[in-house]
Amino acid sequence: MSEALAILKKFEFQGISYVLLRNFEFFETEDAKDFPSDIDMLIQIKDKEIIADLLQREGYTLKKNIYHFTDQEAYIKYDPTIKKIVYLDIHYENLSWLGVPYLYGKEALQEKEKRHEFFILSKKHLLFSLFMHCVLEKRMFTDKYTSQINILKEDQDVMGYTLERINELFSKEVVKSLRTIIEDDKYTKYEKNKKTIITGFFVKNYLLIFTLLFHVFNWLKWKVRRLFSAGTVVSIIGIDGSGKTTITKEVSRALGSNHIAHSVVYLGRGSQNILPLQLFAKKYAEGTASESSKHDADKINKLKTLTLFVFFLDVFLRYIIYVLPKKLSGKIILTERSFTDFFIARGVPYSLRNLFYSLSPKPNILFFLETNALFAHQHKNEDSIEELERQITEYKKLLLKAKDVIMIPVTTIEQTASATLQSLFSNKRFL
Repeated sequence: MSEALAILKKFEFQGISYVLLRNFEFFETEDAKDFPSDIDMLIQIKDKEIIADLLQREGYTLKKNIYHFTDQEAYIKYDPTIKKIVYLDIHYENLSWLGVPYLYGKEALQEKEKRHEFFILSKKHLLFSLFMHCVLEKRMFTDKYTSQINILKEDQDVMGYTLERINELFSKEVVKSLRTIIEDDKYTKYEKNKKTIITGFFVKNYLLIFTLLFHVFNWLKWKVRRLFSAGTVVSIIGIDGSGKTTITKEVSRALGSNHIAHSVVYLGRGSQNILPLQLFAKKYAEGTASESSKHDADKINKLKTLTLFVFFLDVFLRYIIYVLPKKLSGKIILTERSFTDFFIARGVPYSLRNLFYSLSPKPNILFFLETNALFAHQHKNEDSIEELERQITEYKKLLLKAKDVIMIPVTTIEQTASATLQSLFSNKRFL
């Protein structure tokens, strides 16, 4: 059973009256391809606290600052069984647009119908809500919704209810246009008359203008805050061979399949460099191979320090060029590795490594892939077990300094990616 259907069953068990508003095909098939981008439902305001407590216990996270015109909340949770985000979009009491109610929840909940193991709107409320959703919220008629509308409107009583409610909500001239659209299947006509129809809604509901102005004011405040708030940098780190590249790709794939725009940036050594790090790496390798005396060792340590400094500059430049502009524009950036690579460098004084790390910009969310040296060596045998043990020791020092690091035990690729995604979507700094 999917997470989404399981939570609906728990609602029913707890005596919470709910009704799904649209896009409920998935609950019939439980096929991931039918999974909706969000699950819209209507619930009574009296159940708000019960729902908050239940969803929190079930691992859902409340998404902040998204609705300013309705009594509405959204909760999210990652479902590893279908590799999708369960996005519960909860409307309390009524369905409304810009603070103006158009579908009253008490009536809709009383007349709801049970389909299989979940509840949906009655036919008359479903037709009306789909039509209003297309007119006011989506501002377009999709093929999916027009197909459903055409089936539902064949029932004269169902159609009669929609026409009656349209009369109540829109000005007379707009009512004529809307009747033509729904009665004669002239859905393309909506696009030409969109502005007139929206204006007609405001004209008929002018008494609610002060409520609307209040909501608009709150929305503008939120928009201003958003303009000055930075985006989110999510970094995945760990010893060599812990699976950073694989997990970064899996997380990126999951974000993409859930329509979450993001960028992936590599902040490690070995590739995508701006400065000629390969030259320093070659010198470093040659020097290490020929190291035979204290004089040679001192020389190599100086070269290591210089290499680390150039590496710091290179990663800093990549951050300025590839990460910072996206962060300032409020976007999500997923990085493989981070400035933490400086902290585990060999042959460089701890004080210098610590200085570089303290000067480095920190991610908003930091995942550490936790594994042992033997597992990492089997996954990637370029480094010796001794070297990997050294990296683990250095990372332990770093983890004592870093704030709010999320430890992810490395098991299988699927389990590790799932644990990372569940932690990511339950993290309030990500929302």
